Amino acid sequence: MKGRERISVVDASTPRLGRSIPQLPEEETILVRLLRIATAQLADFFEPALRDCGLVENQFNVLCYLLASKSGRLPPSELTDLMGTSRPNTTRILRDMVGLGLIEMHPVEHDGRRSMVSLTPKGRQRVRLAIPVMSQPVAAAFGGLSAKDRTVLNRILRSLIESIDEGDYERRSAA
Repeated sequence: MKGRERISVVDASTPRLGRSIPQLPEEETILVRLLRIATAQLADFFEPALRDCGLVENQFNVLCYLLASKSGRLPPSELTDLMGTSRPNTTRILRDMVGLGLIEMHPVEHDGRRSMVSLTPKGRQRVRLAIPVMSQPVAAAFGGLSAKDRTVLNRILRSLIESIDEGDYERRSAA
């Protein structure tokens, strides 16, 4: 289903949802649905280029973060934060990447509980080949937005992330 069709589905189903579930704030619910659609579409949009590089999106991101790090190494917890995913998901991604020979995990000296992740030569080569392949889809994904729209979207997404932090449901319900 194309993006416009998905938007039409959201628009068509919104009144029915509003009548059936009046407790949900309509405008915010629409925004959540649109963000989820956009996120899924970005993943679908990038997938063919990543597949051509022998990678999936999370693997590409890990390789880029490691390549860009000052020391060439990062702890799994920092990769979790950079990717915006859960620790168990990061553990699975890293385990798979070790199995593919793209990264290595090394215990931290003086603290066997912690580890550092680094690129292997194979991982470094793979990411260096993938970056030029991915540059076109990344630019194309936002090509329909003006520079001003991209700036506004950047600001709005940052504000949303901060708003979610401030409205943390678990903290409010525990109080």
